[in-house]
Amino acid sequence: MEKSMAGAALVLVLVALILLFMSLEPDEVKLPEVQEEEEAGDEMEAWVSPIEPRDAEIEEQVERILQSMKWGDERATPLPAELFAQLPEFPPDLYRVALLYRYDHITYEELVSLPEEYWKQPEWYASFDQVGIEMMKDAQLGSAGLYGYGVYKADEYRTAYAGDELKDVFFFHTSWRVKSYQGMMLVANYNQSALEVSIEPSIFLLGPTHPEFHANWTEKIVVNVRVKPDAAPGEYVIGIEAEQPPEEYEEMWKDPHTYVEPTFKMGMGRPLHQLHITIGDEV
Repeated sequence: MEKSMAGAALVLVLVALILLFMSLEPDEVKLPEVQEEEEAGDEMEAWVSPIEPRDAEIEEQVERILQSMKWGDERATPLPAELFAQLPEFPPDLYRVALLYRYDHITYEELVSLPEEYWKQPEWYASFDQVGIEMMKDAQLGSAGLYGYGVYKADEYRTAYAGDELKDVFFFHTSWRVKSYQGMMLVANYNQSALEVSIEPSIFLLGPTHPEFHANWTEKIVVNVRVKPDAAPGEYVIGIEAEQPPEEYEEMWKDPHTYVEPTFKMGMGRPLHQLHITIGDEV
């Protein structure tokens, strides 16, 4: 009888423990699958272009070019991926934005804030499609150039009035298949009685484009212009030239790099970049 009662008591204790465990289980059980799905969803963000859509006619023209060139949201350049290893991630709308810039459908304000993910891609530059790709194909270190550089774009045209402030943007880059680092100092030539001009940056080091694109193979240049209040109406030109950097910069650059002193006068017969400003009469 005592054994029977003891057995019954043991059964009751086990049942009580099971019920207690079942009552605690909902509070203690975690759902990692749901949490992981939420975290994964937070990380998957759609790409947001820094350039708002243009009007329908412009976007249709751009789309026709994209389709004819078979340009999509990934790099279509027939070159080894290692060449681009140091560059930022390729934006999915790079080709669209590059075409908008090529055909003057991007504002200067948009260019000033344009992220480096765009303008550090060689596909940003019109000459890459025209000559750059062929020059980069099957290049060997011994056949690379010692120096060379270019600007994109060479000329810009603006209208302003006395007292206005404006910005000009262009891109200064190492030529295709150049193996050296090149130091640059940019200076502006202009009518100082009518304009005030500064350049950002004015001194910088360009990296090579061979055997791969260096992270700093190109630089965005911003020219800040102030039209003086007493500036006479008329046509003005700001010419941007490259000159020898200060000696202290060159000494600093020579130590860690394969550095060359660039030949700045390349027989162009004109400034590297020109900003043409028409100062109008006040209305």
